[in-house]
Amino acid sequence: MPVYKRNPQGNIVKDNDSGCWFYDFVIEGRRYKKALKGIRTRKQAERIEEKKRFAVYSGDDPNNLGKTPFKQFVDETYLPYQKLRIRAYDIYEQVCRSACAFFKNRTLREIENDPNLIERFMHHRLNGATRFGSTRKAATVNRDMAVLSGIFTLAVRRKYCKYNPCRSVDRLPVTDSRRTAVLTPEDEVRLIEALSGDKEKYRPIVILGLNTGMRRSEIINLRWEWIDLDKRELTLPGSITKNKKDRTILLNQEALNVLLQLRMARPNDKRVFPATKRSGFSTTSVTSIIAKTCDQIGLPDVTMHATRRTFNTRLIEQNINP
Repeated sequence: MPVYKRNPQGNIVKDNDSGCWFYDFVIEGRRYKKALKGIRTRKQAERIEEKKRFAVYSGDDPNNLGKTPFKQFVDETYLPYQKLRIRAYDIYEQVCRSACAFFKNRTLREIENDPNLIERFMHHRLNGATRFGSTRKAATVNRDMAVLSGIFTLAVRRKYCKYNPCRSVDRLPVTDSRRTAVLTPEDEVRLIEALSGDKEKYRPIVILGLNTGMRRSEIINLRWEWIDLDKRELTLPGSITKNKKDRTILLNQEALNVLLQLRMARPNDKRVFPATKRSGFSTTSVTSIIAKTCDQIGLPDVTMHATRRTFNTRLIEQNINP
């Protein structure tokens, strides 16, 4: 019975008897029931019931906002949405997994109504150790918070909740500790020699960076179909470049030698650096290993990006526009 009238004693009565109208129905196992105070006729009650039922089916019911579990929204909506739009998807996915583990079974509404949970997540990321045993810097945690904020921004846009609680939490202060060094020829030799043993597989990445000026993500995602070893050039498609435009790069002898060696070692691979779980060629792994190696050999201001900066600096020194 979608609508009915009850008297003050709680008994269902006839339309003409005194009492209060109710709507009462079930959709997908959930019951929707409400007293319609001030409504006098069955027709009025049925109209309200019809609007309520339509709102539930269409997803516009404000009483449903935020009841979706955080993890369910991330898995079913946010990650599929981002996978089609960003290159550094693996980084987003790692942050999302950490957020899902932290918030456990909480719903979007529970988190939305308690910004302290957002604050606690931020400090959890700041004080927790990475998988490499190091601590996160404030700038890294702020980037994690940007991912979390993006989750709630999409949830608001898709009408899963009303408000982004990350807006109520200030980001951590960050000192300007960016690594800005340019490698000298001596530094270059030290770094390449330090990438030995288990780390030797990262040596070609550094050499390609120093001799082509490619970005870290461009090198990691490099495919053999983009490379013409006979013409000594490679063409990066717009799908992986920062400005979304194709870019052709001429290969000097050092870059060509590295690619020839890799091709002979793995003649059947489609990617220059295989993207398997055990390969160690994810963006995070490459960044961490090279930065740690630089710290160990006394180059604390050097990261993988320094190879691109070094390449461009040497072009400028030769009066060549990078």
